[in-house]
Amino acid sequence: MNRADPLRIPDYLRHILEAVNNIQVYTAGSDLAGFMADRKTQDAVIR
Repeated sequence: MNRADPLRIPDYLRHILEAVNNIQVYTAGSDLAGFMADRKTQDAVIR
């Protein structure tokens, strides 16, 4: 099985959805100023 294997597409999509959900959790209740002042949250969201 190689990286382009279509059977892995659901795994990639699941990972993307999980990352989006994590971003929503990490940034909930935060405004732009709070986000910009918190390097850990910035780092988690960017990655």
